[in-house]
Amino acid sequence: MAEAWRLIEEVKRTGVAKLNLSRLKLATLPESLWQLPHLRELNLSNNRLNTLPEALWRLPHLRELNLSNNRLNTLPQALGQLTQLTSLFLQNNQLTVLPQALGQLTRLLSLDLHNNQLAVLPETLGQLTCLLSLDLHNNQLTVLPKTLGRLAQLQSLYLFDNRLEALPEALGKLTQLRRLYLYNNQLTALPETLGQLTQLQILYLYNNQLTALPETLGQLTQLQGLYLFDNQLTAVPEALGQLTQLQDLYLHNNQLTVLPEALGQLTELQGLYLHSNQLTVLPEALGQLAQLLSLFLDNNQLTALAGNAAPAPRSRKAFAAWEPWPRSA
Repeated sequence: MAEAWRLIEEVKRTGVAKLNLSRLKLATLPESLWQLPHLRELNLSNNRLNTLPEALWRLPHLRELNLSNNRLNTLPQALGQLTQLTSLFLQNNQLTVLPQALGQLTRLLSLDLHNNQLAVLPETLGQLTCLLSLDLHNNQLTVLPKTLGRLAQLQSLYLFDNRLEALPEALGKLTQLRRLYLYNNQLTALPETLGQLTQLQILYLYNNQLTALPETLGQLTQLQGLYLFDNQLTAVPEALGQLTQLQDLYLHNNQLTVLPEALGQLTELQGLYLHSNQLTVLPEALGQLAQLLSLFLDNNQLTALAGNAAPAPRSRKAFAAWEPWPRSA
């Protein structure tokens, strides 16, 4: 606490707008902190905080607030009065619920809530219409509010490692979305409206329970990476052939018995992963994939590769070395 007091007094004396109180083992916050209404950035990460005082409203000019890696299980309604916030970091806490007042932070550009214990999200989340990035991965979410569709500026949405069983149709309104991470959930189907995300470049859907894909996926013409492995797909739609910017298509560990000829239209494809399915034959059109670098076909029921059905990859990558890390996409 003595070091925190010293740092606060220094900021008070110099008038700087940034204060770092991280890694000081703080369980409570010094009262003198509320005497710094001019603060723009406050870092309270990596402490031992389990609650925040309502006095938080006395820092009305905060732009960035970092509360990550604490022990917070609730947030005060006063958080909603920090209306100048553009970045809020709450990851790695023990939050089970969010206050409705969160919706008052209408200038937020980035909100990080990953590694908490959230089972539901407030409807007011939809009021954060300036958000560019929303990270909710590794929580306990089973459903998403329909109001999520109001986040019209959102570019990155991280929802992996939850318990989602379905997606709201309103997800299709996020037309600025570039990256969508939905892997490690319990999805059995995708909404047709997913095809409206025409700016999407990366779509992670692996390790769910999908049995079919909507034809509208073919409308995602900016897509460069499509990750569908570890599902229960028995077929893929012809419309996937419209994804002419696609570079990587991961379909392994499904139950595919046949592939559409339209896959031969994926002229930018560099990686095609089809191993561990139930394929007995390959479409002749795969021979048109002139940019292909990696083709994996093992653990199927193929007895022959006839004609030009299987292109020879220009070089072969070792699949065992591939480990997707979403943040690098």
